[in-house]
Parts: sequence; C-alpha cells; structure tokens
Amino acid sequence: MHSSARRTSVRALVAVASVALGAGIMGGPPAAGATTPTPTPTATATPTATPTATPTATPTATPTPTPTPTPTPTQSPAPVPPAAGTTYYVDNSKGSHCSDSGAGTRRAAPWCTLAPAAAKTLGPGESLLLAKGGSWAQQLTIRMAGSAARPATIGSYGTGAAPRILGNATGTGVLLTDPDHAVVTGLDIGAKNAAGTGVLEYGLLVDYTTVGHEDLTISDLTVHDSTVVGIDVHSTGAVTISQTALDGLTLRGISTTHNAHGIVVAQDGDIIDIPTPVTPGNAGEKVFRNVLVDGIRQTKDDADQPSPADVPAQIGIGCPDSLALINATDVVVRDSILDGSAGCRTTNGTAAVFLGRLQNVLIADNMFVNTPNTQNPDMVAIDHEALTSDVTIAGNYFADNYGGAIEYLAIHGDDDFSLGNAALSNVFLDNGASNAIPYPGDGAIAQIGDGPTVTGRVADNLASEPNGLLNAHLSGSTAGFATSNNVLTDARADIFHAAAQYRAKASPWGYQRGSGATWSSLPYDSSTATYRQAGVSVGRFGVSPSASGAAAITWTAPRSGVVSVRAFPVAHSGTANVAVTVNGRVVTKGEADTAGANLTADELTVRAGDVIRFAVAAGGGAVSLAPAVAYTAQARSTDATGQWTFSVAGDAQGWTSNVPTTVRRGALSLKAAGGTTTLDSAPKLGLSAAASSALRLTYQNDTSATEGRIFFSTASGGAFSAKDSVAFAINPASDSGTAIGYQTVLVPLSGNRDWTGTIQRLRISLAGATGDIQVAAIELAKPAAPGWEFDTAAGWTENPHAECVSAGTPSAHPTIDVDNSAGAFDAAADINWISSRMQTFRVSTSRLAQIDLWAYKTGDPQGCLYVRVVKITDAATHRGTTLFTGAVPPSAVSESGGLVSFFPGLTGLDPRATYGLEILNPYSIPGAGDYGVGYSDDAAKPAAGFGEYSSTDNGGTWSGPEPARSLRFTTYTARTIAKQDPDAGFAPLAVTDGLAGSTGGWEPALRSPSLSIPAASTRYVHIRMSNPDDRQVAYLLFTTAADAAFDQPGHGWPVPEESGGKGVVFSLVPGPGFHDYTIDMSSVAGWKGTIRQLMIEPGFRWSYRTNGDLGTTWNGKVDDVRLDDGSVRAARR
Repeated sequence: MHSSARRTSVRALVAVASVALGAGIMGGPPAAGATTPTPTPTATATPTATPTATPTATPTATPTPTPTPTPTPTQSPAPVPPAAGTTYYVDNSKGSHCSDSGAGTRRAAPWCTLAPAAAKTLGPGESLLLAKGGSWAQQLTIRMAGSAARPATIGSYGTGAAPRILGNATGTGVLLTDPDHAVVTGLDIGAKNAAGTGVLEYGLLVDYTTVGHEDLTISDLTVHDSTVVGIDVHSTGAVTISQTALDGLTLRGISTTHNAHGIVVAQDGDIIDIPTPVTPGNAGEKVFRNVLVDGIRQTKDDADQPSPADVPAQIGIGCPDSLALINATDVVVRDSILDGSAGCRTTNGTAAVFLGRLQNVLIADNMFVNTPNTQNPDMVAIDHEALTSDVTIAGNYFADNYGGAIEYLAIHGDDDFSLGNAALSNVFLDNGASNAIPYPGDGAIAQIGDGPTVTGRVADNLASEPNGLLNAHLSGSTAGFATSNNVLTDARADIFHAAAQYRAKASPWGYQRGSGATWSSLPYDSSTATYRQAGVSVGRFGVSPSASGAAAITWTAPRSGVVSVRAFPVAHSGTANVAVTVNGRVVTKGEADTAGANLTADELTVRAGDVIRFAVAAGGGAVSLAPAVAYTAQARSTDATGQWTFSVAGDAQGWTSNVPTTVRRGALSLKAAGGTTTLDSAPKLGLSAAASSALRLTYQNDTSATEGRIFFSTASGGAFSAKDSVAFAINPASDSGTAIGYQTVLVPLSGNRDWTGTIQRLRISLAGATGDIQVAAIELAKPAAPGWEFDTAAGWTENPHAECVSAGTPSAHPTIDVDNSAGAFDAAADINWISSRMQTFRVSTSRLAQIDLWAYKTGDPQGCLYVRVVKITDAATHRGTTLFTGAVPPSAVSESGGLVSFFPGLTGLDPRATYGLEILNPYSIPGAGDYGVGYSDDAAKPAAGFGEYSSTDNGGTWSGPEPARSLRFTTYTARTIAKQDPDAGFAPLAVTDGLAGSTGGWEPALRSPSLSIPAASTRYVHIRMSNPDDRQVAYLLFTTAADAAFDQPGHGWPVPEESGGKGVVFSLVPGPGFHDYTIDMSSVAGWKGTIRQLMIEPGFRWSYRTNGDLGTTWNGKVDDVRLDDGSVRAARR
C-alpha cells in the first residue's frame, strides 16, 4: 500500500544539497531553528529596445536555440492490437459468463474480477482487455514485459463507456512495477465518495525499482479525483547520475481533473553521486529519458476541495501542480491544454507545470490558462523551480494565470542553476495582473530571488500585459536574459491565437486543403473534432498534410492595419516545410523538425479581408502548429484632442526630435545619443491650459536617463524657456525591475504659474539618454485630486512602528469580570508566526474594558506579543469576527513572566455569546524565540469549562479544547468605556527637502489626511520612492466611507489575501535611487465608493515577513504621491 504521506509535495523531490526546494514566493514555515529563505518578489521590468522599423516584412525562420541536442523523444508504439500473443478478457457484466477460475482468454468466457491478472506477466504482443461499460472496485496490477515490436497492452474492448477502475483498500487504482515496452490505454480511473472527495490516492502508479527499462506509453486515459497523484511514474530505486530507469515515456491524450497532482514524473529514490558543485547534466536529470507529453487535457485539478477562499490552510497534500516533470532529459510537451490547474490552497505554492532537475526540454504549442487564485505563493503556469537547463518554451498561449505565466526561481542557494532557457513566439495575455496582498503578481515572465544568475532568451513574443512582459521581483535580476523583437500591444483584443480561438464564434481563423495554387475549405468532422478531407486534417494544434495535399490554417484580417505573425511549428517526426503567406506572397518560411522552427514576420500591412495562410507542404508528416497574429498599428488614428498614441505606423502626429525617430508598433522610438534629447509637438496646438493640469507620459526607457522636463509655449511660434517648464523623473533601464513593459509618469503642470491661456507647443526633454526610448503615449490630463509633492507634510502622519499596534486605550475604574489568574499554573512557550493559542470566554456585561494575560518569553522573539478578541460565530471551526487587535512590545514581556495588559474597549457585547482571546506573534520566526503563556488543567479553575485551543497554521484551524485546560488571564468590565484612539502611535510625517521619510522603525506606516476621493474617477496611484534598504515589497492600503478600518492580515497559513480587498502589494526595485510605481486600482476589489484615507507601508506586514532584522530601520524616502483618473482632458481654445 502506498500512503499519501509518501509525497507531501513534489517540490521536495528536487532538493538541492540539503535544502528542500519549496516553490516560489514566500514558501511555507521553516522548521524550528531553520534559516528562512529570502522570499521571491515580483520583478519590475526594464524596457527592451524595439528594432528599427522596416517598410516590409523580413522573412525569418529561426531554428530553436538549444545549446544541447534538441529533444527527440523515442515514442512508444501506438496502442494497436498486437500481431500475436495471448489476450486476457475481463467482463463482470450480467450475461458475460465470467469466471475467475477460467483461463480468461476468450471473450465468451472472461474473468470477472481483476484478481487473476495479479499472477500474470504480459509478454510480447499479449494484452489484458477490460470490457467497456464495466467497473471494478479493485486494484489492477499485472507485470508487463513486451518487446519493441510487440508491446504488452492493457486496454479495452467492446462498446460503451471506458472501463472504470474505482476505489479499493490499497488506495491505488492501477499499479505497475518495472513495465517494459508496455501500453496502457482507454481506461477511466477514479471515483468519489458520498462526501464528494476522491477514494483513490493514486490513479495509476508506475513504480520503477531498477534501471534499464524501455518504452512505456500511457494514452487515452481519464484520471480524476485522486487525492495524491492521478498518474505517477516514478523511480524508487537508488541510481547514479548516469543511470536511467526508463528510456521512452509517452503520455498522450490523457484527461485529468480534480486530482491533487495531475501527472508526476520523478525520481523518489536516492541519487547517490551528485557532485558538488552540481552542474547541468550531473544533477540527476537522466533518470527518465525521451519523455513525450502529447495532447493532454487538464481541467481543474483541485482535489475536490472547497474554494481556496473558504479554506484557511492546506488540506491533505494540497494541489501543488497538474504536471510535474523532474529528473528527465530530452522532454517534449506539446499540443496540450492546462486550464484551471493546481486549484486548491497549498502551503509551498502552486503551478500548472513544475520543472526541476531537467535538461533539454521543449514546451511548444500548448495552452496554459486560468491558473487560479489559491491564496498561496506562485499561482503560475510554469514554475522553473531548480536545476533546469536548455528549456525552450515556444509558440504557447498563456492567458489569465493569476500569479503569472512563467517563473524562473533562484531561491535555493548557490548550488542551483537555471541556464540556457528560451521563451520564443509565445502569446501572453493578462497574466500576473493581480496585486492583492500579500502576493505580488509576476506579470508574464518573472525572475524571482537572488541566487545564481538565470540565463535565457526572451524573444519574438506577443503580449498584452499590464504588469509587464519580463520582470525581476523579490531581489531577482534579468541581467542574464537576452531580449529582442518582443511586441507589446495596447489591448488584448489586438492579439489572435489559432488554438485559443479554435471553433470560436465569429473566429477569423479558417482551415484549408491545398492543391497547387488552389485552396479549398475543409469540412468539420465532429467525430475527430478536426477539419478534414482527402487525407488532410487540421485540428486545434495539429496540421497533417497528405501525400498530394497541403494543409493550412488561415487568418482573415477583420480590419486594416499592420500586423506581426508568429508560429513555432514542430514536426512529430522527420521534417516539414512550413510557409506563411499574405494573399499568396511568402513572408516567412522554414523547415520544421522535431526541435521546431521559429517563424516570425513583422510590419505586415493588411487590409480588411486579406488572408494570412500558415501552410504545411504536401508530403510531410504531422506538425504541431498554433500560430498567432497581432495588430501592431492601426489604419487610422482615433486619438482625442490632447492625446497622441502613435497608433498609425510612420505617423509621428506632428512630433519631431533632434535624434532619429521611427513610429512603429504603437510607439514613437527615439535613438538617443547622449546630451539632451528633445521631442517637440507640432506648433499652433491651440489648447486651453485651463482644460488640462498634467501630462501623462507612457514610455519604455532602455537608457540610464532619469531626468527630464516638460516645456510649453503659450505664444504662437514662441521659443521654449526654462521658466515655462516643469521637471519630471522617469525610471531608468533596470535589471531589477521591469525589463520589458511600458511605464507611466504623471507630470503636474498647473503648478507653474505660466500654465495659463493657450498652449501652442509642447516639448519633452530628456537629459543624458543614450540608447532607445519608446514613447507609447503623450496625453494631457486633469486629475480630480492631484496628490502630494511633500513640500510640507500636508496632513500626512507616520507611525514608525506599525509592526506593533497599540495595546488599546485604558478605561477608568475597571472591575474584574472573569479572574482565572489565581493558584498554580504551568508554562509553555510556543507562540510564533505560525503557532498561536486561543482562550474562549464569556462576558457578564456588554462591555470589555481590559484583559490581563500572563505571558513570558524565551530567546529573542523580537516581534510584539499580539492578542485578538474574536466573537466566535462558527462553533465547529471556532472562528469568527475580529473585534479588537492589540499588541505590546517585547520589552513589556519578561523572561520570568507576569501579567500584561490589553485594553479592547469594546461595547455592545452579548453575554450569551462566546468570545475568543487569540494570542499570537506574527513576526517571530520559529526557533528564534517564542512567547509563552500560563496554563492549568485544574477543572476547578473559573475558566476551565470555557475551552482552550491551539493552532499551528496562524489561527487557520484550531485544535481542542483540551479537557479542563485554561490559560492564566483576567477580564475586566467598566461602567464607562474609553474611546479607542485611531491615531495612537502616529505623529506628523517628517519632511525634508521635499521628501517624506520616517523617524525610524522596521515597519513604518505613512498615512494620508482624511480624503473624499471618488474611486470611480481615480484609477491610478503613482508613488515615487527610494529603497536604500533593499526591501522587497511595499503595500498601499486604503479605507472607504463604507469601511473605515484598514485591512489586517487574516488567519491561516500561508497567510490568505486580506479579506476586505482594501490594499495592494507591489514589488520594490532595490537601491537608493528613486523609482516611480504606477498602481492600477481599477481591479482592486475594495476600491469603490469614496476613498477616505491612504496608507503606505514599505516593508513586510505581519507574518508576510520572511527575512530581515526587526532591529533595523527603514531609511527610504517618498518623493511624491499622485492620483490619476487615467483619462484624457484637453480642449481647444
């Protein structure tokens, strides 16, 4: 029997030296005494230079850049009936005349159960066939020892639904040990119990105990509701770095859903001779060779668990990933869809695809969509966890993955690597766009962590990504990435993808057969879900010509404009000639082999109705092909007055420069050469100064320039002057921020007293720029609330120690309500950032003035001792509504112990209700020092019948109550309750030379004055600040007229998103320089109604902190905070 305890997370399988690898951002709690890893932040991208425009398309056919030989997996034979050999039949249906005592070799006299198979070995050409329509609540196990020409097969026969393998006492549906030249096909594995959860731990478990095995094909299975792994192919024997357990693994046409892990390929036994330092090819990548994952369909692998929003902590093993590939060389993943993968709360993070200890991998022509918000680290489509080399990700479609599309981690120390990677000709749409606290979105591609340099190439991708195409977050760097020819579009609707829009309503895609120069549309065949005729077929991903007929996917332009095209065809075997044409004119072509060919063409002018054809020549074999087309320029401008978006290729809209310029791909590109670079509008604009108060500049800066000025002229043809100008700052190119992606700066102009009358001309001037600058938009605006420049504090206040909230306001003349402090008590210290305790109690009046808690400390817990008063609303989970949160500093708690006072000041309490006193310390790492409490198991204590509980997941789940146990505490009431002071700990913000800072403290909170800002008309908040302490993230919180309290971290582990939705987290660029962060509030759940107050916290909140010394202080500064409605406001006079 294989227990679920065997694999708590596949992430443990890629351990580097003695470090267990946990995926991604801010992983699970470390063991006592362990060093906590630096969390993985989300990167801020550095704009990538856009190549100079060319008037016509330049055909390209770039082979996949793989430093080592391209993976060409050895494919196992298709599951066809063997030429000869014994066939065993199993049919338990009525009238089958089955008997387990017979030979089982005739359809007329099959076995009834799966038990006789356990004694058999299927030799070359032999088969075990299960009757369609049947089901067995038994484990299927059998030996399989076929040959290369005559594989052993497990399959089905008859008509009806696929045979089903249901639950059984072993917890495993199908168990195979050391199969060779074997095929498993056509089964349905999995079932649920009455509670709606899976009854199998493993659907199909393949266990290799020795090395030297060959060829396993698993095809056309449906595997579902497994609580550990749906399909687990693993090696459990010890191996050396040069040994291979299985050469030739094909996973084809498999559907998985509602599993914890969907498919896992990994070494579970020891690898006995990994060298130090570890290098590519010597990290245990050869356990599996020649792995093909082809045409899998994964939907909602969530282990049948409730919505993550309703789950406070990981259940079982969680749902770490839907496809985990580990310990393999020469891997291809193609033609697959992973939709809603890794869908339940998981401590160490979730990803649709997990990669570790891999070499020479091609992931091409797939769709990765809707990786969900599970309120834990990562939540990405593909996680490069550790020890990967030569991984090419090409021609795929990534959309709406909550945490991001591709994550390259460098968080596992020096003995790790991620080298020779490539991301080519993919489509990226709205990935990692959320910044809900505490998990910053990655954007499309992110490098996370400050370990060994990750190297790779990011080229030819098409993207519409609000958080950037390539970012470095949480101390990451993009310095090891080479970037080129990536296309950023203004809108998602500008990008078309053949696989994503297959058979979509009003789709521009078509499917054709070609004979010579003649092309005809293919009819749809519902039985195969392809378009096919006369030997030619085209499906969602696959294109198969015939010996005499070409096959093609077409795109018909819905409107005129300029487009870019991308395709990454991969031949299934041999080679195939692929050409891309526009109305019959070849614009790019190439010969695709099993490594693929990168076909790109740019600056293609099309008119509505023009046809772009992606054609595979006759005589070739099957090809994986999922092309994409993106509009990069429009036929005509639709800009409003005071707006210039350069949406028409070659049209600078009257702007001129002192350096060479081009207009392409929706941007005006400047080739700066040092000194002062100027960009001047056309003269005689005739714009009303009163109608606009600011200028919004959207740009990508590939230079080191940081300073500029906006000049304006109010006289027709008049010269620009320094007095009629406003200075502004832009973000320079950076390896530690946004590497590819547009950024925005809002420049207030109305503060210049000469901004009056009629504005006739504008100039944008940049100092010291050398290199490429792309200007995507210049827009005049008039924000309803301009923001703060911090010439004065302007009503802002600061609490330098927000990590330690107030203990509350004392009330006069408190009287004892419940006294549970007398007599003997024992002591226990176990309270830290994941371990907490709770004492329930009742009140005799409606007022709770004070709580005295006996507490002590061990070691140096650093963080403050916190308590929460909670009204218990769920008797089963002992959870409820938080009424009060208070804290005292470590200095208030002694090592010998004593009473510590908190002052909730609560009124309106219900004497019939149950309340909880939670005791926690969200800043103390386990093992660094703990707080402790006094407790007693004396049933005579006044609070012995109330209930005492403990939690090891930050109050997510409570265990208890312990019989008769109670904590040492006293509660007080009072006739009059003092009003709580919302300004406790806050003082006027320190401002020097136009910069706002802190007076010192680990976690300062900078709070605005009272506001009345309509959320609907304030889309963006711009914050310009420095980060000399290299903090990884900051938070912007807010209150509204409907909810006047700032959000606080919730219960559970990993810490969930803050339930009020009134805040965002954003990754910081390290260093003393200032950086402008533009935060889009339009998708923030709580940003609605009237905004009453803002608060900025430049540091980890509560148990989001994963490193750092609480004794240090924040030394950064805030230059300005600006509000922006995102609209264009201008008028002519």
